[in-house]
Amino acid sequence: VTPCPAQIYNRERGQNVLSACLDCPAGFYCPEGSTEPLACPQGAFCLAQVAAPTDCPAGTYGSQAGAPDAGVCVDCIPGHYCPNGSPAPVRCPLGTYQPYTT
Repeated sequence: VTPCPAQIYNRERGQNVLSACLDCPAGFYCPEGSTEPLACPQGAFCLAQVAAPTDCPAGTYGSQAGAPDAGVCVDCIPGHYCPNGSPAPVRCPLGTYQPYTT
């Protein structure tokens, strides 16, 4: 038994050729041996045929699950900070500030 490689998946039993595995769609990721595409989590985006999500870069956040591209990563807002892979801005703690959007 050979698993489908990363970036593709197969939801049918009894398959005997690699071509039975389907391309992972945008907004989802498919690790090796996937039986279904996995929805891309918040704070990340997934181009088509990827094995793992790509985090929104630091200074941005992504509140949408199932994001198909980096266009969903929006600039952080003043008074907050956004580490790599942030699903939402984080309010600056007491004694700190952040006046920029990125």
